[in-house]
Amino acid sequence: MKVRNIFLLTNSQDDSYQCEITEEDESNYSMYFVSTDDFSSDSIIDKNEFLKAESIVLLCTSVMKQKSKAIDTKRFKYTILSDTIMSGKSYTRYSMQYVKSRKNKKFDKGVAQCIVERSTEFYKPTSLISRAFDIRLNSEGVPLGIAKEVLFKSYKAREFDYKYMLKQFVKIKKYIIIPKQCDDI
Repeated sequence: MKVRNIFLLTNSQDDSYQCEITEEDESNYSMYFVSTDDFSSDSIIDKNEFLKAESIVLLCTSVMKQKSKAIDTKRFKYTILSDTIMSGKSYTRYSMQYVKSRKNKKFDKGVAQCIVERSTEFYKPTSLISRAFDIRLNSEGVPLGIAKEVLFKSYKAREFDYKYMLKQFVKIKKYIIIPKQCDDI
């Protein structure tokens, strides 16, 4: 299984956006920003600049405005699972999956299982799993907190295909700015 590091920039109280940073090459990161205001941006940023910057101003050439897609929240469901113990510590778990099994089979859609860090209940869940599982719209009863692990399994798989593992979370002040002139896109 290939290992790659991802920085996920979010706001613990404002879940209207997130930014995913992955390694592009030795000196650059790939940055994908998405907001509920229908703005998204896919760009490359120098690693040193990213680490030093207090704010990141997106270039209008990288900003896209998309029409809102109505997400059918009845297409998928959340299930609270029994707690799990890892290294002697108890964690909350829940799963997410599409409701219609015929579509699951046709499009090989499986299940995502999320293990939540208990000490982070101040944190709203993010849509780390998939943009299709819009956790903001249909998350009543989903435990709050940062995901310690997220495991993914396709419909046809017997075991989990891949997973995210939290290495650490830190509180930082970093701002992502979309210039006003980008509104004209």
